[in-house]
Amino acid sequence: MAQKRLMSELQALQKEKWVHIDVDERNVMSWKIGLMVVNPDSAFNGAYLKVRRHDIPS
Repeated sequence: MAQKRLMSELQALQKEKWVHIDVDERNVMSWKIGLMVVNPDSAFNGAYLKVRRHDIPS
């Protein structure tokens, strides 16, 4: 059930230009996520933030 939901969420997020997600093919619960900050009012505007998420809870 969790895998199906994650794949649905992944498909929706992959349409966005400000996010990049790599999923480990052997473990769909492991994601590498990159976010481009595009808010001109943010101190982080223009930054590219990376995070790695392992074992997303079901």
